[in-house]
Amino acid sequence: MGQTVEFSAHAETAAFRVAPIRTDHSGTTMVPTAKPCWMCSGLIRHFGIVCVVVSAVSGIHDLEWFGRHDMDVHRLADPKCGDYRRKLLAEGAR
Repeated sequence: MGQTVEFSAHAETAAFRVAPIRTDHSGTTMVPTAKPCWMCSGLIRHFGIVCVVVSAVSGIHDLEWFGRHDMDVHRLADPKCGDYRRKLLAEGAR
């Protein structure tokens, strides 16, 4: 999706904003680059998303939280994902 001028909107929030209008998100999958923050995790749960696929596994909470709320969690073990995220952070991305 790319960086926008609205710095307070995390990618998960922005994804909902540009997604096709739906009355029901249940049964869908969210694929964030890193572990979602608590706010985005709550948003994912609130909209009934049942599966989260995370590429870079750094973040502020454990992914088991999703499992405790009957959501499937998949971690991608590709080290390129973590390398890419570290590169972005080194370049000043947040």
